[in-house]
Amino acid sequence: MKKEFDCVEMKGQIQAEHRREAEEVGEKEAARRQWQRILADPLLGKVARERWPELRLIEAQKR
Repeated sequence: MKKEFDCVEMKGQIQAEHRREAEEVGEKEAARRQWQRILADPLLGKVARERWPELRLIEAQKR
């Protein structure tokens, strides 16, 4: 029986997307973009800001 949701497959797809992005724009820029996406998420952004207050620097770069 085929699973409707396969977290291992999803993890592989996400990692492949991250590798492609890093190859296109470089590691540093790819990491900055990933943090921006996290900070833009209502739930993940809240948790990230509480855990890593220094992320305000990334948010300041966005403006």
